[in-house]
Amino acid sequence: MTKNHRGSANPWLAKSKQDLETGQLLLKEGGYPDTICYFAHQAVEKALKGFLIQGGVRPDKIHNLIKLASEAEKISPGLKNLREEVAALNDYYIPAKYPVDVPVEYSKADASSALKMAEDILNFIQNKV
Repeated sequence: MTKNHRGSANPWLAKSKQDLETGQLLLKEGGYPDTICYFAHQAVEKALKGFLIQGGVRPDKIHNLIKLASEAEKISPGLKNLREEVAALNDYYIPAKYPVDVPVEYSKADASSALKMAEDILNFIQNKV
């Protein structure tokens, strides 16, 4: 991740909110839990990238929430309080998006929990920008 000129988090936060709302709609309508968990991951990934851009850091083209959050903690140490949620959501990227050798089953409760964590992280970041 490199330093560059400061950009606006707003487009990233708008996409983050869109992913969160899509996941919430899918949950309400009985959508696939793995897809809902994936949208929760995406919401947080975009929120973190927007936060980094706002802070003058150009994020790498990665999907690892733990690495993104670690960089974001350098700007706002308060993000450390969300490490557990970030780590949990990070686990949803690959198995929720791609078929894996050992199938992973997600429940409606998993999906609901993922969306709640994503919403908490997005709210935290929105309050920081």
